[in-house]
Amino acid sequence: MARVTALLALVVLLATVAPAARAAGGCHVPSGAQVKARTERAVAYREGSRLYGCLRRTGDRVLLARVGKRGDKVTRVAPIALAGPYVVYAKRRTYADASSEFWGGVRVFRVDLRHPEQRDIDTPWGDPGPPSAFVERIVLAPDGAYAYTAQGFEPDPVGEVYYEERLVVAHDEVGRRTLDHWGSRTGDDSGAIDLDSLVRNHRVLTWTHDGEQLSDRFRDAGR
Repeated sequence: MARVTALLALVVLLATVAPAARAAGGCHVPSGAQVKARTERAVAYREGSRLYGCLRRTGDRVLLARVGKRGDKVTRVAPIALAGPYVVYAKRRTYADASSEFWGGVRVFRVDLRHPEQRDIDTPWGDPGPPSAFVERIVLAPDGAYAYTAQGFEPDPVGEVYYEERLVVAHDEVGRRTLDHWGSRTGDDSGAIDLDSLVRNHRVLTWTHDGEQLSDRFRDAGR
């Protein structure tokens, strides 16, 4: 009887300690996993064909995307940004046949690691957009507002290729009561954006357009 009581006590102790250890901090990154982004509050890493995000406060990992090749489809995820409890990443898919390879579009996802079932999806040119596109850079504020630069290109029937570059400011308006985020807008739309020049300083965005530095800001509807 004493042995049974001791065993039950050990089970109860382990059941109590495990959640407490997760709550005390820490996201366990498995051996061999590749860390993609890391902050004091969260980490994103790839393990095999899966991309995970983890909020250190809870220690629970969240499946963000499946990556790699499956059949004739290849899924790539890059870039990735972390700030506060949010992770934002661009996902693009390639579909290939026996003779050629072509892009199948790009989407930008925002996930609140506190509520991973709620995911926002943004597309630079709408869906499906140009056949070939990628996101170059993402900047993310701790309240979930983010912006990114993207390029899309499409060949015409005579073989010339048209390029379009775009800066998108997404979910940048903070509500007065709910602190929700709405919508997206185009901050710059041309072929003269330095895609890698986008920088965030608090709620101010700066980037280079045809050699000139421009700026915008995340909107704030008040507290």
